[in-house]
Amino acid sequence: MDEKISDNKNLKGYKKLKELIEGKEEVRKKIKDILPLAMQSSYISFIESSLTMIVSSTDLCRCTTGSLLGGIIVSASLGLRLDGPLGQAYLVPRPVYIKDPNAARYQKKYSHHEAQFQPGYKGLMDMALRNPEVADIEAHVIYQHDELSWQYGTEQFLKHKYDLNKSDRGNIIGVYTGLRYHSKYYAFKVFPISQIEEIRNRVLIQNGVFIEKKNNKETYFRKDKTTGNLYEWKQASVMPWIGHLVAMIEKTGIRLSSKYWRINAQFETAAAYSELDEAGISQNLSNLGSEYLQQPQTHTEEKTENKLNNLSEQMIKDAKNRIQKQKNKNKETELTEKDKTKGNEPFTGDPSALTDEEVENYKEDSKIKKEPKKKD
Repeated sequence: MDEKISDNKNLKGYKKLKELIEGKEEVRKKIKDILPLAMQSSYISFIESSLTMIVSSTDLCRCTTGSLLGGIIVSASLGLRLDGPLGQAYLVPRPVYIKDPNAARYQKKYSHHEAQFQPGYKGLMDMALRNPEVADIEAHVIYQHDELSWQYGTEQFLKHKYDLNKSDRGNIIGVYTGLRYHSKYYAFKVFPISQIEEIRNRVLIQNGVFIEKKNNKETYFRKDKTTGNLYEWKQASVMPWIGHLVAMIEKTGIRLSSKYWRINAQFETAAAYSELDEAGISQNLSNLGSEYLQQPQTHTEEKTENKLNNLSEQMIKDAKNRIQKQKNKNKETELTEKDKTKGNEPFTGDPSALTDEEVENYKEDSKIKKEPKKKD
């Protein structure tokens, strides 16, 4: 398989990634350090399964090296394997379009592919169960002929019944998720299928897939990149939203419920990345991976280690910020590297309350000038 790939110039992203990981020990060591302690002994297996998933998709092999490496780093930080059969996490290729200066005002042309990180249904459940207070987490689709009754409020309840002897339960009309704690408290959320289908259609359109419905049967079409004509796509089942519809509905239900459940930082990070991808917003994995493509230097080692130690928290803040502001630049100021090294923040209080020694320490950072003493 690798011999065929080496002859295809369009798959240079995978080739560069494979050469980078196999040729540089420091890159493998960084991936190992990011992994949870329980997985560090099997970091070689983690890397191999990640490369296997990438090479199994031609579009993934076309993605930029930085985004592929960034996806591996995110998956490692969350303790999820990029392994299709396990269903914990995936990398999905997304085409990137740029404005065409030679075309009409709103027309764009294809530029390249970038990888986006997607947590799987089993991955979200696994991260939720890492919380010692959580006993179980579940998600179930609701069919038309099922019996479902629920109530929110102080006396909330949920009851779901269906007949196993019925071969046809009807169409899917919704999904509900439940979170059970060891304290026996049960939290749940119910979502109509229309809310899920809105997300599904947005993802399919972003990938150039169009649906035609006739007699409750779906036919899928794609647009030819050369002619622009639509053609029937018979391999549509490779997309999770088509080939694994029930699992994707249940996963989306859990992701939507994460807004109301406080489970742990890793769960929130994975849910935020999933929301970014479903909203069609770039996760900027290339920026994360590009830091590891450069040769490490002495003055950046401390910054890199700090980022690795707080990777989950930073990804949550970054993801939520870009969802709310829709790709606007983050205007919040950050501490300088010198402030991080000192472990002190610039002084913003009353300068007269400082001693002479404190004024000297904070003079440069807080821009406080020492006033000359008055002569008697």
